[in-house]
Amino acid sequence: MLVSSVIGFAPAILLLYILLRRYEGFFKEKWIFLSFAGGMILGMIITVFHLINDDFILSHLDLSILVFVFLFALFEELAKLIILNFPKLQQKHDTVYYGAGMGLGIGSMAIIAISFKVFLDDPEAFGNPLTMTGLIVLSFNYSLLHSSTGIIIGFGCAKGEVMGPFLRAFFAHALYNLVLLPFMWSIPVAMYGSLFLATLVAVGLFWYVLSGLLPEAVPPDMQKKRRRTLRRKAREKKGKTNAKS
Repeated sequence: MLVSSVIGFAPAILLLYILLRRYEGFFKEKWIFLSFAGGMILGMIITVFHLINDDFILSHLDLSILVFVFLFALFEELAKLIILNFPKLQQKHDTVYYGAGMGLGIGSMAIIAISFKVFLDDPEAFGNPLTMTGLIVLSFNYSLLHSSTGIIIGFGCAKGEVMGPFLRAFFAHALYNLVLLPFMWSIPVAMYGSLFLATLVAVGLFWYVLSGLLPEAVPPDMQKKRRRTLRRKAREKKGKTNAKS
């Protein structure tokens, strides 16, 4: 369980730092923690459903495409939308950050449950480099994917434009699921190409929200205030340095 927790939480914590390090003061840390914890609960529910049904679904081509690719993506993104569109979070600029926290909670708990099941079914999996590499890559992918779609939906809720961002998050998630299908089917050779392409999708989506949506989510007046604060701190730092010399 310890190894599963490290595999699940380490990427999520790293990505949380990368996402929020430039926006300290624009969100409430308590709500980041609560959104992460809520995402973990939601992630456990989603993963249990996957673990119960995936073997049957993936054994049928039509169900794989209809359910695994589209319905699962729809259900998971709809759950984020319902939570992030609570009246208390509507049209609040910081909702986008709580979307990131929730997504990372979902991604971390999903991979913890999956890796725990892998180690339970095969105790020797811990010593298998391919298995461990696959779990680590999947952990990063899940955290990248769910944090990105959480940010997209949170951005829409913050701006009061729900449907467009929700559909973008849904189709991005469905594309990831579609690309990942050969990996889920365990098709020799193709499964590694599938995981690589899925990683590209997740990384590209993450870069889109990191470089585009997060900076845009900060209101103009708060951007100006932050720039003034940073300039003041820079002057104070320079003054202290000159005083010492």
